[in-house]
Amino acid sequence: QNDRNAVFQRDVTSALEAMKARREESLRSTTHGNDFESAVVEFITTEAAKSGDIPTFTGNSVGSIKNCKIGDAVIELGPDCIARGVKCVIEAKESLSCDVNKARAEIELARQNRGAAIGLFVFSKSTAPANQESIVRLGDDIFVIWDADDIGSDVILKTALSLAKALCVRESTKRNSEAAEFHAIDKAILAIEKEARRLDEMKKWTETIKSNSNKILDEVRKMTDGLETHVGVLRDAISGIEASSEHEL
Repeated sequence: QNDRNAVFQRDVTSALEAMKARREESLRSTTHGNDFESAVVEFITTEAAKSGDIPTFTGNSVGSIKNCKIGDAVIELGPDCIARGVKCVIEAKESLSCDVNKARAEIELARQNRGAAIGLFVFSKSTAPANQESIVRLGDDIFVIWDADDIGSDVILKTALSLAKALCVRESTKRNSEAAEFHAIDKAILAIEKEARRLDEMKKWTETIKSNSNKILDEVRKMTDGLETHVGVLRDAISGIEASSEHEL
């Protein structure tokens, strides 16, 4: 048993070292930004399909602005959603030269270029601006930091996609109708933003306070579960609007 455990540990260590080497080589290459963009597009394509929405890769095609290819992907809300046809554009960036101001300008241009109501800008964890929070919402745009190599980071990007869809629904539906449902959506959005900030703080603590890492990691797990719960509430609120709309029809 000890021999098998030793072999297993060596295999795992070798696999991790190989993954690290490939990642470092990718970061040294001139195409690593494209690798990150592809990872983001693949992730959001899978998640959008689960929700019945329609993802489209647009990074290689010109949009409505002449000679402009800004906007890596577009998610169009599916036919079963009350906000069907409303679009969210996604722009991914792994570049040390991209700060918050450049990101805001770029996602605004992406919305215009792709005819989207909502924008989602994805920073790479390795090149994100200093002191940037995991999720920030500024009006119709959401800014998120994602680590393509860390499965634990996926909940952040999933949360950002749920926020984007909720904002699309809110944008397309009149505020004076279904007031209770809108209140539920707004409340869930605020709760998600709050939990995301707390999660971000806890993750920073784990990097600097080794002695309390187990307690902090447990809190991170609880907040991750909390984020998923709030995302579920948000989805239920959206479904409530859709069900009510179908009943009226």
